[in-house]
Amino acid sequence: MNQESYWYHYIYNVDKLTGYHNFESEHKKTLSGETNYRQMARKFMLTAQLLFIFGTSFIFPTKNMLIYFTNWTLLIQTASLYSTIKAIENPKFSNDIQHVAWNHLLYSISIIFNFIVVSVYWTMLYQETIKMYYPNHPIQFI
Repeated sequence: MNQESYWYHYIYNVDKLTGYHNFESEHKKTLSGETNYRQMARKFMLTAQLLFIFGTSFIFPTKNMLIYFTNWTLLIQTASLYSTIKAIENPKFSNDIQHVAWNHLLYSISIIFNFIVVSVYWTMLYQETIKMYYPNHPIQFI
């Protein structure tokens, strides 16, 4: 496949792509053996999100994870977080343009999805959804 026809060439200016996510300072910490507290926080958040996803599958039917936009947001955000953790652990991340492109795309979609969930769903639709589908749910009175 021609290098110029990869999917990210249609979305990004490849020359600028590596500058979008520059983890150079964190790579230095990783290579020097210094404790990287940001990476520890990312791993903690990823663990919490995976436990939430896993726990939710016991409470609600698993198919619900793919129905609701809020769940899609959680899944995209989890994928973005995982991609960022892998990027930090790879000192040659900037050389892998496809990984940089995926990381930036997931991160960008995650930001947009979270904005929609917070601004539209939680402010306007949440109360109506609870009343419609769970009329006896105690959270509707909050």
